[in-house]
Amino acid sequence: MADNRRLNGGPQKTAELSITNTVANLTDADAVAVSKAAEVRGFAIYNPNAYPVWLKIFNGAASTITLSSDGTAETYELNPMTVTYKPADSPVHINTLMSFAVTREAGAGATTPGTAVTGKIIFGTA
Repeated sequence: MADNRRLNGGPQKTAELSITNTVANLTDADAVAVSKAAEVRGFAIYNPNAYPVWLKIFNGAASTITLSSDGTAETYELNPMTVTYKPADSPVHINTLMSFAVTREAGAGATTPGTAVTGKIIFGTA
């Protein structure tokens, strides 16, 4: 049986995060938007707020996303005052540009967390 997770395929990189609800593109070490297929292979993100917030991953450029209404490719709850981990056991594949935001709503919404979340996302490109 073939392993379709591709955990060892392509160069593995790490993106540093400090985001609130502003949608930001996934960028490489040169701060250039990653404009080809990519996989989120894991993350460790700290939520310093006293309430949960949600990390939203979009399949599209930040300039095309409307937080209050656009759907996400993936959404993850970040528990309050703790680090949330996503192990690299089930990568999230994004076909084009990948962008991120953090809001206080799990669904559509654009309420800014009081303090930005920080952390790292491990990703790879095809």
